[in-house]
Amino acid sequence: MQPPPEIVPLYLGPPQALQEFADVLQRAGIASRFLKPPPEVGHGIKVWLAVGKDDAARALQAIESHQHSGMSETELQAAQTVVDRDREENVCPACQTPFRGQVARCPECGLNFGD
Repeated sequence: MQPPPEIVPLYLGPPQALQEFADVLQRAGIASRFLKPPPEVGHGIKVWLAVGKDDAARALQAIESHQHSGMSETELQAAQTVVDRDREENVCPACQTPFRGQVARCPECGLNFGD
C-alpha cells in the first residue's frame, strides 16, 4: 500500500522512536502523520512518519536542526562525516584522521566502520 502522492514518507521506524520527530514537526507548524508501511518491511511494529509533499524539505530541515542542537563544532563535523569504503580516501568521523584504502577500523583511533 503506497501513501497518497501528496504525502511524502520521511522516516521508517517504531512509532515510539519517531514520536520525537513528530513533536519537532508539530512545534515547527508542520503537519505529519504515521502511515502503515508495506507488510514486508522488517520485524516488529514500524510506521512511516510522513508529511505533505510541499512541507518535506522544511520538515527535514526542522528535524536536522533538532538533532544538531547543542552540538559543538567538532560534534557537528563528526555527524556530517560519511565513511564511504569505496572511496580511495576517507576521514574518520571520530578523530578526523585521513586514511586511504578499505579498512575496517580507523588506523589512528580504532573506530570500527562495521563489516
